[in-house]
Amino acid sequence: MKIKNKLSLFFILFFVIMGTSFSFCAECGDADDNERVDIVDALHIARYYVGLEEELAAPDAADVNNDDTIDIRDALLVAQYYVGSIDKLQCGDEPAPTALPSEVWVARPSGIQCEVTYYENAMEARDHLESAGITVLNMRVATYPVITLCGVPTGTVYEALIRTEDLEKAEALGWG
Repeated sequence: MKIKNKLSLFFILFFVIMGTSFSFCAECGDADDNERVDIVDALHIARYYVGLEEELAAPDAADVNNDDTIDIRDALLVAQYYVGSIDKLQCGDEPAPTALPSEVWVARPSGIQCEVTYYENAMEARDHLESAGITVLNMRVATYPVITLCGVPTGTVYEALIRTEDLEKAEALGWG
């Protein structure tokens, strides 16, 4: 009887400890650590990316594409997840390869709502990169649903495939 009680107590303590340890980890996408992934998380990530928030409550949960960077792509993926356009975020998973090792995709929103428009179209974005000596190998436009709110990126993002050696120049122009 004593062994059975000790074993039962062990399992109860084990599950309490395991449950408690898991409750401290925010769910993938839950940047504000309020135990739900919603459009407000996307807003927090976007505001962090443009410098309107100094820190996030759960930065590990904010890197939803697992590329070791919290950027506009993460905010847009959380927004897509929230509206059901995608069914999975990648926190902690191996990111899917999207370019050759000598290439990298960089992105920049078309502007910040109510404040500034960086580019009117993809050709203007491409021209800006190329005028800085950056070779653009491919260009694409991504549109995402966003809440209309001043101070957050627009729902249009220009993405450019560039050579890794040009990454520092692109980052200096505000691409990431």
